[in-house]
Amino acid sequence: GELLRVLRASEVPAAVKGTFCHRVVLPFLPAAGSAEAKSAVKVDDGSRGGPAAFAILSAMLVVARANPPKLPSVPQAASSEEAESRRIAQHSAHSVSALLSASGMLKQDSTDGLNLLLGALQEVRGCSAKCKQPLPDVQEILATGQNAIRNFCERPARQDLARAWLTRHGLQHCARLLAAQGLLERLPEVAASVELAEKIG
Repeated sequence: GELLRVLRASEVPAAVKGTFCHRVVLPFLPAAGSAEAKSAVKVDDGSRGGPAAFAILSAMLVVARANPPKLPSVPQAASSEEAESRRIAQHSAHSVSALLSASGMLKQDSTDGLNLLLGALQEVRGCSAKCKQPLPDVQEILATGQNAIRNFCERPARQDLARAWLTRHGLQHCARLLAAQGLLERLPEVAASVELAEKIG
């Protein structure tokens, strides 16, 4: 079509046009060796003249239009298997959230509660590993659960430090009140937060 028009209108000698068709155009057209192309025009293989080359090119363009190439199918963003893996990971993440309070602490504030959370976190990690793409909401829940575990494990040491500080400042009588509110291990935060200080009463 357009290619033939441009070639015919060109002032390039016919012999050059023929050579261009034979050496540049024809090798890149799969239909060049097809039976349809050969039967469409009688080709003199020993000739490199312009008219024969144009005839071959015209025949091959007809064949190419009749047999368009099949483009590879674009893979879906997520296969059914991937979608199922993501669903399972999100479901297991909800089981972690169910073990945490609104403030991100263990609901069951005990060793048993800690063990339940550890098992739930392990399940979430296993399910997440099967997903090809990371799930931000699942990763956030994992981080919250890990913080809850760290806070639970570090609490005794933090409480001891808080009691020692209160004793040095003659405020040891406040330790029991702070512990009852769950704020003893958060003593530095209480000192810096008006909201937490008002919680004590």
